[in-house]
Amino acid sequence: IFFLILWSRRRDDDTYALFGAASIVWGVRNVLDVLYHLAIPQPHWEIAMTSLYFLFVGLLCLFCLRFVGVRLPRYERLLRGAMIASPILLYALLPWVSVLTSSRYILLGMLGFVVPPLYVVARKALLERSLGAVLITLAGAVAFGFGIYDWAAVGSPGMFDTVRLVPYAALFFTTAVGW
Repeated sequence: IFFLILWSRRRDDDTYALFGAASIVWGVRNVLDVLYHLAIPQPHWEIAMTSLYFLFVGLLCLFCLRFVGVRLPRYERLLRGAMIASPILLYALLPWVSVLTSSRYILLGMLGFVVPPLYVVARKALLERSLGAVLITLAGAVAFGFGIYDWAAVGSPGMFDTVRLVPYAALFFTTAVGW
């Protein structure tokens, strides 16, 4: 909420809005999962959690681009479209594919979406030696590693949604952005 308040005072910089929204999605997703796990029946629960997860990751990707002052219009349109389409696609695939299998494909797609912002931020960190960009690069690299773990975990029998690590990447981002 603090970042959204900052954004309300500096509307010309949507970096604050993106990070604030990502943080709120991160918090809502975690609270729902911890306090209300499986509060709605499957497949709706998995679709909701995967959609919130993708929204969180997508907002962080957009934040990273804004943080370094880069605009990638085609990528951003594709990312926004994918964030909107993911729950629709998950529901559409239900007659043919289990929700857990389709969620796994969505998670793999999310990993692909992380690569361009991570590259752009890392490039800035290397070229300009900006401590802020270095911190965001490290947070992004940790998040990407967590994403690989999450993708592998979702495909393993007996793994539960609560073992997903990407939501914890927000702690690294919060530290870097707070700095």
